[in-house]
Amino acid sequence: MSGEQILVVEDQRAVAGALQMRLRGLGYDVTAIARDGFEAIEKATLLQPDLILMDIKLGEGMDGIQAAHEIRTQNDIPVIYVSAYVDRELLERARHTKPAGFINKPFTTKDLLTSIDLALHRRFEKTTTEDAMGSNEAAESVLTTDIDGVITY
Repeated sequence: MSGEQILVVEDQRAVAGALQMRLRGLGYDVTAIARDGFEAIEKATLLQPDLILMDIKLGEGMDGIQAAHEIRTQNDIPVIYVSAYVDRELLERARHTKPAGFINKPFTTKDLLTSIDLALHRRFEKTTTEDAMGSNEAAESVLTTDIDGVITY
């Protein structure tokens, strides 16, 4: 996949710029860079990117986990967390937002590519499945079994 729209949420300009260059080198389009949680929510709602790379520590105010929670509540945009600091409490909070992935800093281009590719692939599969079923229809299946409970159809 290439050309997908990615929103980068990073409060450090140098890190955001380097990340933007890496992503463009991998063929992704960085649709915007947000510097804090409030800006991330605003840009995610306005731009509807395919994916968000979200730093967890965003300086003062709202952190990346809070911003991701708000974004996931309003929009169905997958979020990959990026952080240099990880502990059990942070992972527990992050887990509740159903992230598409987690990348530890410092990371390699290979780490970035792998996480993004998997997240976008899962989103594409989910969208394709929903389109095939119809947006408001529930999936239905019929199974038949023999007398021993073995599925025959």
